[in-house]
Amino acid sequence: MADVFGAPAQYANDPSTIPSGVPEELRLDMGDADILRIVQQKEAEAREYNSMLLKRNQDNEAYWKGDQLNTTTQYAWRDQTVQNHVFMATETVVPIVISENPEVAVFPAQQTPEAEKIADKLQKMCRYHWDRLFMQDKMAVFARHLVIYRFAVIKFFWDYLKDDIGTIIVNPKQIKLDPAATGPEDARYLFHEYEVDRDELTRRYPDKAAELPTGTVDNNGTVPDDKQQLKSVVRVTEFWSPEYTCTYVGSTVLEKKRNPFYDWVGEAPNEGLVGEGEGAAERAFYNYWDAPRMPFVVRTVFTTGDHLAGDTTLLEQARPMQDSINERKRQIETNAKITANGWTLVDSSVMSQEDARRITNEPGLTIVGPGVAEQGKLRRESGSPLPAFVMEDLMHSQAAFDNLFGTHGTTRGERGAQETATGRAILRQADLGRIELIVRVMESAITELSRGWVQCMRLFYTEQHAVKLLGREGGYEYLTLSRDEIEDGIEVMVKAGSLMPQDKVGFRNEAIELWQMGAIDPVTFFERLNYPNPKDTAERLVLWKQGLLEGMPVPQPGPQTLPGGEPIPPEVQEQLAAAQQAA
Repeated sequence: MADVFGAPAQYANDPSTIPSGVPEELRLDMGDADILRIVQQKEAEAREYNSMLLKRNQDNEAYWKGDQLNTTTQYAWRDQTVQNHVFMATETVVPIVISENPEVAVFPAQQTPEAEKIADKLQKMCRYHWDRLFMQDKMAVFARHLVIYRFAVIKFFWDYLKDDIGTIIVNPKQIKLDPAATGPEDARYLFHEYEVDRDELTRRYPDKAAELPTGTVDNNGTVPDDKQQLKSVVRVTEFWSPEYTCTYVGSTVLEKKRNPFYDWVGEAPNEGLVGEGEGAAERAFYNYWDAPRMPFVVRTVFTTGDHLAGDTTLLEQARPMQDSINERKRQIETNAKITANGWTLVDSSVMSQEDARRITNEPGLTIVGPGVAEQGKLRRESGSPLPAFVMEDLMHSQAAFDNLFGTHGTTRGERGAQETATGRAILRQADLGRIELIVRVMESAITELSRGWVQCMRLFYTEQHAVKLLGREGGYEYLTLSRDEIEDGIEVMVKAGSLMPQDKVGFRNEAIELWQMGAIDPVTFFERLNYPNPKDTAERLVLWKQGLLEGMPVPQPGPQTLPGGEPIPPEVQEQLAAAQQAA
């Protein structure tokens, strides 16, 4: 096997197919200093581009938090009002795009009952990990990042403490991307910077404890201003390529190794892990991936394909309108104060300027001074109201903002005075069309994440892994899976559109109409009504109609109805009775 990182056995006969993530001069036998020099060259190469991304992301985050005042141009006497439409729109979009759990589909490698059984087990295992890792909550953060930042990142790993897959959402401010990459497929490398407690780092790397810096430092050896007092925190950087990873702090390399999420060595029958030599062709490589990849899922929404990160975000495009809304609101607030309070005009012969400043709007205030009662000596004048176009412009900016985000009042839950139920449904569906792009990006990310999970299972499930699943009928199902069961050729993907929010009221009404026409069976009917145990409920309905349900009165002759009051057609009653007799 070649000793260049990224050249496993399967590439040895054709060096032109070796992935180009790491320069060829980076070798297994290199010392820490040489490896760090090459890695830091890549970091310097990426610094300018990622500094621009960091600045954009920080500015966008500030707007989302409501920090929208430009203190360098804002007069102290002006109103400081901020009407944060950015936050309102973002937090309207996020719950919509995560309202449904994704449907992960696993297609068998062969059309055999055994292969289909394995695919079904793997599909259930992916669903188990989705629930176990609370991925719906984590994907809310991912969706928020897609709106705010130029890109969003998921990282999966093997949790050795739990002996299972782990997954986190990484803040894009901790990531440095390859500036030459145009998409996830051609990214040569990625940097992940994060802070770790010194004691935890010492536990992980006890032989490197003496080399750790004494204070909080970044990888340039400087102490960040906001971390001067946090002496127990160390900033760590992970360098990743498809073939190699290196973890370092400052000038200290903590760890360097091949990508641990790919089987580089393989296993020969009945021999365990083996090196090169005779029998190499018989090795089984436990990989779902066809080539090594980094354990990160990077996605963006608005891109022209020039870079891995997006060219803009929804939030960035909405910022000018947010500024316009704030400006008009401040003008209205400032004018309201002037109009309500007005000016007090005092002749200098009546009182001194110091005494005039004591005049307030207090009810029943008594003012005493020479000639204060004479006409023209003391008077109040109110301000002029703003022109009508100011309010019109405010409403126009708010409407333009909602049009951009696809978050009109109907989608936010507000109700217009003249809206009908059908009109609301049409308006909401139009908004969902704008949000659908984000949903498609998230489905793509979950597909790649699920494939990463399967790669981890193929690599680390060396023994039977047992889990307990909650079944659809409310019961429990025990499931076991090992890597030997996962066949080559299995396909994993998320069903398109499964994340889009469903019109549950529409489904319910449609189910009732089909039921009344006798065009739907009782189990499907109760599934559409989202009953927790549709099969049991259908059986109990049949028993009740036949007077066989213990403790329940026999239904009286007359129109047969559902518990909700809808009539059951006679032909459907006959079907139910026939089904019961057959059972």
